Formats: sequence, C-alpha cells, structure tokens
Amino acid sequence: MVDIGIPAYLVASAVTGILSQRLVRRICDNCKVEVEVSEDIRASLEGFGIERIDKFYRGTGCPKCLNTGYYERIAVYELLRMSSNLRKVLSKTTDEQELLIIARKDGLKFLYEDALDKVKAGLTTIEEVISKVPFDYSLREI
Repeated sequence: MVDIGIPAYLVASAVTGILSQRLVRRICDNCKVEVEVSEDIRASLEGFGIERIDKFYRGTGCPKCLNTGYYERIAVYELLRMSSNLRKVLSKTTDEQELLIIARKDGLKFLYEDALDKVKAGLTTIEEVISKVPFDYSLREI
C-alpha cells in the first residue's frame, strides 16, 4: 500500500491484518502411501533453510481420485496481524526487513511454513507445495 502512495501512518492505523492464501491439491485419503523423497527435493528444501522432513506421502491413484492421487483442495495461509508493535514501527519506517523481524516476533508464520506443516501432516505433497507456494523468504534471512 505504501508503494502505491498511501502514507504509512494511514496503513498502520487502518489495516488490522493481511491474509495471503494459495490452494494446493489434497492427497487422496483412499490411496495415500508413504514415499521416499528424492535427494534433489531434500537439497532444495535445505537450500531455503528448511528443516529435514522425514515422512512424505503421495496418492497412488484409485477410482475415487480418478487415478490422479489427489482429491479436493486445501488452503495454505499466511496471516499478518497488525500488532501494536508493528503499527509503531510502520508509522516510522517502511523497511521491509525491519517489518518482517517485528512480524516474526509477533507470530507471523510464512505461507510456505503452513504449507510444509500440511506436508508433514500428510495432507498434500511436497511437489505440490513447491509448484504452488512461493519460497520468498528463508528462515536464515530473518
């Protein structure tokens, strides 16, 4: 909003939260199996500073999911709540890095972190997350 000319103090006083969401395909519960993930994917995740995930799941394909391995979709979220700390800092600066540090301290969970939690829970595949969810920030940057 500040980038399009709205003064930071107005953004800080008017915004209560910002929500980002993506839809990813849900693994079919009827044909879900545990699988090994390639070292390429593990290395990619480690490159973003993401901890190792031991269990991955995939649908093998069945009549329920029309042999796709997926059935329905599930949303992954990122919710930035406008806390009093964030309001104070935003009224003084628009430095993205500084705002991210405050937001993380106030509990911001990135979109990709929610997506990876859903991978760990066996709700979607790592390939689906990599193809649909941006990995804009690594934990090492903040």
